Amino acid sequence: MKFQKLKEFFPDAQKNIFPNSYQVKLEDGDAYLDEGDLTDREKVLLSLLTNNQVIKVNLSNWQRYLYDQGPQPKLEKHVRFLYLEVKDLKKENRKQWQDQILSFFNNQVACFWQNDENLVIVDQDCSLTQKDFAGILTTMDTDFSTKTHLLMGLVWPENADLVALFKEEEKINDSISWQNKVMTIMQAALNFYTQFNRNRSVIIKAYQEYFKDKDDIKELVTNLYQVGGNVTQAAKNMFIHRNTLEYRIDKIAQNYYLNLHQMDDLVFCYLIFV
Repeated sequence: MKFQKLKEFFPDAQKNIFPNSYQVKLEDGDAYLDEGDLTDREKVLLSLLTNNQVIKVNLSNWQRYLYDQGPQPKLEKHVRFLYLEVKDLKKENRKQWQDQILSFFNNQVACFWQNDENLVIVDQDCSLTQKDFAGILTTMDTDFSTKTHLLMGLVWPENADLVALFKEEEKINDSISWQNKVMTIMQAALNFYTQFNRNRSVIIKAYQEYFKDKDDIKELVTNLYQVGGNVTQAAKNMFIHRNTLEYRIDKIAQNYYLNLHQMDDLVFCYLIFV
């Protein structure tokens, strides 16, 4: 049975794990149902529909805590959550893949799968950088023929409201538009925190129409924004001469009255494309 078929019988079925749930093994991955919502008759039906491929979920200490079901596990100093999305990972390779990714951390690390493709790593060392992770995941994707993205959560002290912070970071992760293999909360924040107003903005929509199919302008704005407006560095990243980039910036100023040398104008343009 596949997930959509299961939803016909159990509309509240989810793809993500949560406390007090049943894990259902399906043809296209796992699904989860709230144990408290199931009658004895529905449990029997569920077993029949899935050939008894139903397992009572036992959450780890960190899962119980982050889903408001248990005490905070011991922390030495600080922690950050790493949100990984792993595409095309074969089930028989999952343990080997997990062991390999965890081998890059010290002993103060835990992890749990939210579903077939999403893993959360609880990192207390907080020493690996964005560049480190990019190299690690590129190698692992080659080894396992996978496609992996990672959102690096922020570093939080042990006395922070980790449950609330985890939930907000999860929302950012769910809404992310991947521009690189590894991204930080800071890189994803602008899109997340402005999305609601941008979607309602007549001005933004008008400029999106002006720049429709202007991929060259999008590339220019994105690269310039990512290096803080440094024209020389942006030109280098785009593999073009600095004078060529300056010419394109001047043309945008002439045609759209936007001065990308000014940070306010550059951020405004980035909001159009983000």
